[in-house]
Amino acid sequence: MLLDRNPIGLIVRSFSARPELVAEQAKAVRETVDIALALTVGSRHAIKRIDVIVPTDKRFGDCDCGLTAAALHTELDSMQKQGVYVSEIGHGDIYCCLLNKAVYHQGRSGCDYSIVLSTGVRSYLNEPTIMKMIEAAEAGALCVPVMIDELAESVAEGCPANTLCMWHLESLATVGSFDLTAAKPMKEGWPSVEKKGWHKPEAENMESGEYRYHLAGVEEIIPAVRLHWIFGRPVIAPILPQGENVRQWLAPDKNRDPIGHRRHVNKMALKKVRQEKMADHQNVDLSYLMGAVMPAYRNF
Repeated sequence: MLLDRNPIGLIVRSFSARPELVAEQAKAVRETVDIALALTVGSRHAIKRIDVIVPTDKRFGDCDCGLTAAALHTELDSMQKQGVYVSEIGHGDIYCCLLNKAVYHQGRSGCDYSIVLSTGVRSYLNEPTIMKMIEAAEAGALCVPVMIDELAESVAEGCPANTLCMWHLESLATVGSFDLTAAKPMKEGWPSVEKKGWHKPEAENMESGEYRYHLAGVEEIIPAVRLHWIFGRPVIAPILPQGENVRQWLAPDKNRDPIGHRRHVNKMALKKVRQEKMADHQNVDLSYLMGAVMPAYRNF
C-alpha cells in the first residue's frame, strides 16, 4: 500500500477579502480539516499533514484582509499534534508562490505526495475518491486531478486543476514546481495582461455581461506539460468523483460576497484561454496534455 511508504499531505489556500467574511472562511476551513482528518484507508489515516496557508502580501489583489490567519490559529492550533498547521505567505502570490512554499513544507515533513484542495469542493473529498487517487499513484501517475463536475471535460483531457489534485512532489520539483509565469500579477509593478469577453449576465449587477481576467493562474498547466515531456510517458490520471455523498462546488455567494462571486465567474469564464496561454508558453498546443493522460484513465 502506497501510504505505508509514501505519505500524503493536504494543502488548503485560505483568505478573506473583507473582515465580515472571516468567520465564514474559518468555518469552511475547519470543516475541510475535519473531513480530511477523518479519512482512513484500511487502518491508516489517509492524510499525514495539513497546511493551511493564508496569502497576506498586499502588493497582490488576492490577499487577506489581515484577520483570517489569527482566526484560523484560534480554530486550528490545538490540532497541531494531528499534523494541522496554519501559516502565512507574506511575499508572493496566491497561485504559484503560495503553493511552492506549501509543497516545500510538506516535503520537508516527509510527505511524498500533496493534494491541493479548494474548500469550496470539500464535499468531493471522501474515502472512495482518495482510494482511487492512491490507486492511480500506485499505477505510476505523477499528477492525479479529480474531475470536479464544473471542470470535468477539461480535466478529463489532461488539464489538471488545483481545485482538487494530487502531485508527486519529487517529480514536481524535478520540473521546476509551479512556474512564476502563471503567478498572479502585482497590483503595481508586475506586468499584467488581461483578456476580455462577454457572457449572458447571471445577475443584475453584471450589467453588460462583460468580464475580464488576467492571463495568470492555471498554474497546473506548465508543470503538467513538463512532467509529460521530461518523464517521456503519460503521467496524468484524471479521476472520476466517487461515493454517494452530495457533491457541490460552494462558490462565493453573490449576495454576501459579490466581489468574490464576480472574481469566480470571471476566472472560470476565461479558464481555457488562460490554459492555452500557459501551454503556448511551453511551445505546445493544449491538446498535448491529452497525450499525457495515462491510457487506462482516458475518458475522451
